[in-house]
Amino acid sequence: MKNYIIKITAVLAIIVGFQSCDDPIDLQPISDIGADGFYSNTNEVNLGVIGIYNSLHLKQLDEWIVTELRSDNTQLSFDNSVNANVPYRQLDRFVSNPLNEFTASYWRASYKTIGLSNHVLENLSVVDDIDLAAQYEGEARFLRAHSLFNLVRLYGGVFVITET
Repeated sequence: MKNYIIKITAVLAIIVGFQSCDDPIDLQPISDIGADGFYSNTNEVNLGVIGIYNSLHLKQLDEWIVTELRSDNTQLSFDNSVNANVPYRQLDRFVSNPLNEFTASYWRASYKTIGLSNHVLENLSVVDDIDLAAQYEGEARFLRAHSLFNLVRLYGGVFVITET
């Protein structure tokens, strides 16, 4: 009886699989603006630059942990239990572990800043004012370089991504 039920289930799964629709799935988001359709005027490029500055907040949440905790400027008082403050202890003892939550979070936040900078740099052609375009370009290039500088300072050679 059990073998019979398994066969019926398999046949039904195959029939349902072949009955899928032939229409392509519409992948356009209904409630969000995609990056390709966003940068269409000067105001939107300005918002993109503001978004780069906003992404710095994500890095600042972990910056003191990945930088100052490794230095003599701060000191971590350890709990006597074995599993207490493990991510903090790893950084305090110069253990570079990519699975450390602070290391991973700082890495992701830095590359998010770099990605946002690259989006702005690739869409500067819609800005009509040459001086304003130069200002946006300078800001985006500086923020990208700042993120790369901090990554190199902390981890050595890193991936330099200059386009989306």
